[in-house]
Amino acid sequence: MLTPPIMTSDMLFEYLGIEAQPWSKGAPLKVIGFLPIKNERNTLWKLLHDLYSCTSVYKYGRVELNMFVTEKECRKLMANPQNPSLYQALSVLCQIAWGIKLLHTEPCSSFDTYTSDGQLEKQKRRESEKNLCFIQLTPHRNLFTGTLTPFNYDVFFHMLRQCFMKRNAKLIDRLHSLSPIDGMHILKQIKKKKDVKVINMYPEDFQRLFETIECSKDDTYKWLYDDFMEDVVM
Repeated sequence: MLTPPIMTSDMLFEYLGIEAQPWSKGAPLKVIGFLPIKNERNTLWKLLHDLYSCTSVYKYGRVELNMFVTEKECRKLMANPQNPSLYQALSVLCQIAWGIKLLHTEPCSSFDTYTSDGQLEKQKRRESEKNLCFIQLTPHRNLFTGTLTPFNYDVFFHMLRQCFMKRNAKLIDRLHSLSPIDGMHILKQIKKKKDVKVINMYPEDFQRLFETIECSKDDTYKWLYDDFMEDVVM
């Protein structure tokens, strides 16, 4: 097996003559590849951090990804309150960040998978996932047109993480540990009933919740965890 040379995104883009474009413009580059099955979840989190912070390849604009992912992970990315067992913070962040399209589903048996030392992977291990999904991830043009920015995205990440720690709890109860602002006032502003549960909130509802708290003029301090935000690990 040949090991490709290591190259940073900056070096590659400079070599290809690709220049950074405003977020409002089209995709400066379309990438086709596979997410590593063994480290799929961590890779997705890394991509999300890069996108929301406009770093790595996303420093150049709305780079479009066309990737093979496991069917299990694909279902989680596209889940909503109608799929409560699959719905999670990652689902919300992916759908807020990207327009997600399922382009094709292919049996895993169509691919040969090799280990790091060049050996063909055992059939049983390959059959643990029946299908791979080829999906298109296109960053939303209007992602940063509102209150959400590359400078406060970490607060949005933490808000979702805290909410989904008790996914079946009432949202009002989670708000008490997130913000000093009156929870009932927030719910009225986002037009939700006082007994709404975290698991019943759609991605756009969470974005509206975040924007409502961020734009509130009632309190100087809008969040209760500013002092340890740097220690947050998704």
